[in-house]
Amino acid sequence: MKKKRIKLQKDVIAILAVAAVVLIYIVAELVSAVHVRVVTQTATEITAYDSVDATALAVRNEALYNAGAQGVVVPSVADGGKISVGGEVAKVFDSQETAARYSEVRDLETQLQAIQALESSAGGLVTDVESANESIALALNTYIRAMADGSWGRADELLADLNGEIVERQLIIGEDVDFSAETQSINARLNELKAQAYQPSDTLTTDTSGVFSGYTDGLENLVDYDAVTSVTSDQLAAYLEKAKSSETTGALGKMIYSYDWYFLCAVDRDALDGLENGDTVEVCLKSDADTVIDMRVVSGADTSAQAQTAVLVLQSNQMTGAMTSYRTEEIEIRLKSYKGLRVPKEAVREVDSVTGVYTLVSQKIEFRPIEVLYTGDTYVVAKYDSGDDDGLRLYDQVITEGKDLYDGKVYT
Repeated sequence: MKKKRIKLQKDVIAILAVAAVVLIYIVAELVSAVHVRVVTQTATEITAYDSVDATALAVRNEALYNAGAQGVVVPSVADGGKISVGGEVAKVFDSQETAARYSEVRDLETQLQAIQALESSAGGLVTDVESANESIALALNTYIRAMADGSWGRADELLADLNGEIVERQLIIGEDVDFSAETQSINARLNELKAQAYQPSDTLTTDTSGVFSGYTDGLENLVDYDAVTSVTSDQLAAYLEKAKSSETTGALGKMIYSYDWYFLCAVDRDALDGLENGDTVEVCLKSDADTVIDMRVVSGADTSAQAQTAVLVLQSNQMTGAMTSYRTEEIEIRLKSYKGLRVPKEAVREVDSVTGVYTLVSQKIEFRPIEVLYTGDTYVVAKYDSGDDDGLRLYDQVITEGKDLYDGKVYT
């Protein structure tokens, strides 16, 4: 009898355990039905592009500049610097030590002028710390990009600019900046240097105006500058192959005699649908996404031509120090842009034959219709109208995951 009672107790415990599991499952389902987890992403502004990737060859009207002088020759201008007829290209020094002293004197005098400018303008500085922070960020970014481009000749100048922006911020927030010690130190060093030989023994000039660059690669005359529109796809392929074996020339640098320069690239003609000669396109360097150049299509966009491969000739009259060193570049040619709000693909829905998204607004689910301008791999670009109260808005919380969604549902 006792054994039977024990067995019954065990059966009851087992039944209760199963009942508890079932009850927990039912409660969980009820909670899940009442409180459905949703996942959201913020709608942000974005610009997407229809674009074509290509390998481009840069062509300029340029020629090597050979110093032809005895001694240490130092360029007087930075890459991208303009020189007029009879203008100074370089200085000649008797020794490396003399050249180094001259360079240091010039840098110190530049620092001294910057300090004097800060002292005299301290009372008229802007009082917006945010603007000062932006100026510091810009100066730092400019320095980093210049170093990445190999513009070492501008290092001291750009570092001085960055230091000046930092000092200006210190003045704005009321910090006491004492310039006297630094000024005295600079003047003492200047007196020490100027007591020794530091002046150049000669200067080199040019009889033609142009833009100077210290970068040479031996390919300055690879392509006839006046016949860029006649280059065939086979010729361009040969030029690009030859450009792989570029080498330094031993010249002081080169002179560029026209601001107009070209990118030549071979592209599939079908990818140029809608592009016409004379159009302006944005060209982005793959190696530097911050560099975007407006370029005019000179030739190659004629879709009536028979060849499947088009040699696109793009022209620019922008000329920076970095641009003087371009030869072969991986580029993105932006044919058309789409600006709007970035929306994850999985968030886009069809509700009553209307394309839109669900958004979470103050714990309430709202359906907002959208017009899709562009479709990418993982997102779409939706048209953005800040005056449309019913449409998708900037920084809306777009629902990408959720169950039983409908307009007006209260999310708890």
